Amino acid sequence: MGEQDTAWTAFVIVTTDSGAGWVPERYLDASRPTATVRHAYNTQELSVAAGDELVMVEDDPEPG
Repeated sequence: MGEQDTAWTAFVIVTTDSGAGWVPERYLDASRPTATVRHAYNTQELSVAAGDELVMVEDDPEPG
């Protein structure tokens, strides 16, 4: 578990053997430098184009 994002302060960088990504800190049971994940979280960003229609399956307003 690494630094906190300066613009999106609810997120921290997490690095694993398979890659790295930003995760909402509240999804982690954190004791730096390691953490245990409390909620599954996919850091992959969506590939979308202007005009694509999306369906929201879960609302998570806290991290923005």
